[in-house]
Amino acid sequence: MKDWAWHTVLQLGTAEAFYTTLRARAAANLTQAELARRIGTTQSAIARLEGGKVSPSFATLRRYARATGTRLTVGLVQADR
Repeated sequence: MKDWAWHTVLQLGTAEAFYTTLRARAAANLTQAELARRIGTTQSAIARLEGGKVSPSFATLRRYARATGTRLTVGLVQADR
């Protein structure tokens, strides 16, 4: 049997993941402060999330997605070796 290594498509902590959150907020035409109000957090918390300073929970990412009119999806792909 082949030995498979898997990782999540959205690797929290990667530049791509944080760039995705910035694009979602920009497409929703929201400032960090407006997004924070929709999510129920502070502007500084949004800045930390978008700046890669924290690793958000899935619950936070779901709220972020709802607030920006996007959908959170998670998948597994075969890892490069």
